[in-house]
Amino acid sequence: MWLFAAITIGSEFNLIFELAKMNLEEVLEESAGRFTLCDLIGEPCNLASALAFLHEGMDPPLVVCFMDLKPENILVVFEGPNMTGVGTWKISDFGVSMVSMPPSPPLDAPVKSFSFREPRRGQGPYQPPEANNEGKMGPKSDVWSLGCILVRLLAYGIAGPSGMKELDAKRGQSDNGIDRYQHITSIELSL
Repeated sequence: MWLFAAITIGSEFNLIFELAKMNLEEVLEESAGRFTLCDLIGEPCNLASALAFLHEGMDPPLVVCFMDLKPENILVVFEGPNMTGVGTWKISDFGVSMVSMPPSPPLDAPVKSFSFREPRRGQGPYQPPEANNEGKMGPKSDVWSLGCILVRLLAYGIAGPSGMKELDAKRGQSDNGIDRYQHITSIELSL
């Protein structure tokens, strides 16, 4: 995916990329079981690497917490260099992301200390428990969301689209109708 421009408008920073025709949710819904578990392993590893860079890889030390990782915010491009059968996946829509610079520690202190804001996102199936309990969100929140996506990809890879849909149906709803992964105690997939 090519970056065409980086534009700042007021306090907003915008990146203009080539057009992606689909997001990951659309790809999974429309693929009719054409991807195997092996097909689905590589790109999630790339997403994990991208999150690691956002959380720890910037110089000067910045921490970017995406805070809204879900299949709809992962664009899929099916053309270009290094493309795989499942396309190339790119994290998009940094609209609610948070950028934080860790406080300057004394030069001899190897301690990492970060200050994160309170969650702004509503509740949803990819949000970590701290979002629903009004706790502080940070890099671990993005890792939780990636784990939720991985669970769906594993269900798809093991049992096809119907397995993923069965997982979605069985992952549960709380008494107030909020769909959350942390309510799962066991899931049986038809293999």
